Amino acid sequence: MRRIGRAHFALLGVPATINALAMLVVSFNSTFRTGSGYTWLLPLAVALACLAVAAACAIRRGRDLGWASLSTAGIFVVCLFFVPLVLVILALLVFLPPRPSAAQFGPPPHPLGPGALLLALVLAGAPWIFALVAKLI
Repeated sequence: MRRIGRAHFALLGVPATINALAMLVVSFNSTFRTGSGYTWLLPLAVALACLAVAAACAIRRGRDLGWASLSTAGIFVVCLFFVPLVLVILALLVFLPPRPSAAQFGPPPHPLGPGALLLALVLAGAPWIFALVAKLI
């Protein structure tokens, strides 16, 4: 797994984490609507997909900081259960500079390409399109 830098994590990991938490709230809200049926499944699936992207970005950013993959994944999962801690771990992952010891995990991260901003916009907006579809069903 390649390492990613701070900017890459800020563009992809942070919105994915926030969208995952928001989609979990949307899914939880739709379970208590009367006559809603299974409309909670689509937001839950989107939340799980966002969590997968967020976890992958967090692990790759942790490798850039010199952290082991399992410890980064464990910290990220534990912080998801305590929402205020998610903000702390996101801030740490965004603002901590890379460590020289991270060279053991691979070459330095590549600079952001022109498609990174477009990908970030798509990943930030796509879950809300799915939420709108789930609301209309």
